Amino acid sequence: LAPVLATILACAHGSPAPTSVTSAPPATAGWVAFEGEDGQYGFKDSSGEVVLPPKYGAAYDFTPGGLACVVELPA
Repeated sequence: LAPVLATILACAHGSPAPTSVTSAPPATAGWVAFEGEDGQYGFKDSSGEVVLPPKYGAAYDFTPGGLACVVELPA
């Protein structure tokens, strides 16, 4: 999962746009964001299997290019 995690862009209000982006491997095709029981967001694959556990304040589905935007929770 490390290559996939490296391609998720953390988005926050007022953050500058990225100047370069590396696309994720095709494994992200069909991945969708979901809200966990604790109100945090993660990702499931097309079979409903959790591939990235809920840990984000918000998450948006992966694009066909393999990118997803997430809002990281404060540490």
